[in-house]
Amino acid sequence: MEPSLVNRLRVRGLYVGLAFLILFVQTLPITFSFSHFLAPDVLLAITFAWVLRRPDAITPLVIGVVFLANDFILHRPPGLWTAIVLIACVFLQGRIPRLKDAVYSIEFGLVIGMMIVCFLGYQILLVVTFSGAQPPLPSILQLITTIVIYPLVTFGSRRMFGLSRLSTTDRNIGRVSS
Repeated sequence: MEPSLVNRLRVRGLYVGLAFLILFVQTLPITFSFSHFLAPDVLLAITFAWVLRRPDAITPLVIGVVFLANDFILHRPPGLWTAIVLIACVFLQGRIPRLKDAVYSIEFGLVIGMMIVCFLGYQILLVVTFSGAQPPLPSILQLITTIVIYPLVTFGSRRMFGLSRLSTTDRNIGRVSS
């Protein structure tokens, strides 16, 4: 196996493992006061950060499987949040060439915008499909806490897992070998 394939599989396995660890923690029967109001969507933050850093490893298929499993286990409308996140991830992947030399604040602003669009789109689609929208305050607080943890997720991803943005050369090599 070539090293780039092994690295992609390692990152992909790490992402799936972290996703199911997060899902396990979310389904634990432990509750703290106000924890459901302030709980960030850590999986969304990790997904956005890793899609911008390793788009060759975190593919739409992997994202779709992980988020669809989350939808089923967390009793959300199956596929709705998955579709919204997939559309956002594909949009972000299309912006990667423009972000290669950009400062972190540009990336952070783009991710904030995508998170807002995702959360608003989800709430609107819940109302339109008569699935029962969540109250606005918990959703807004979850959005804010997700935005706040995004820099921590990117920092942790770089320090703990060595995930940094791909250089132009790495992206071109990834396309040839895929």
